[in-house]
Amino acid sequence: MKKFRKMITIIVTTAISFSYTANAQVAINADGTAPNASAMLDVKSSNKGFLPPRMNTTQMNAITTPAAGLMIFNTAVNSIFYYDGSTWRKMYTNMLRF
Repeated sequence: MKKFRKMITIIVTTAISFSYTANAQVAINADGTAPNASAMLDVKSSNKGFLPPRMNTTQMNAITTPAAGLMIFNTAVNSIFYYDGSTWRKMYTNMLRF
């Protein structure tokens, strides 16, 4: 009987823990700080950059139902593209000249 109660307790505890929805934010940094409250993903660095997925035009166009705002680096034309909800758009590349 004790084994049965223990097993039921484990099953109920597991079921309850899976029934809660989790709201998670992610911080990627070296200093251990929490993510900004308004961000789902907060990336912080003073000496590294963000590297989006890299693919050619054929691979980019093969993405089924891309989400509006999806970004990739197109290796065929060496530019960042984003999906505006209906078409892929090249980001303006000459914003700043150094």
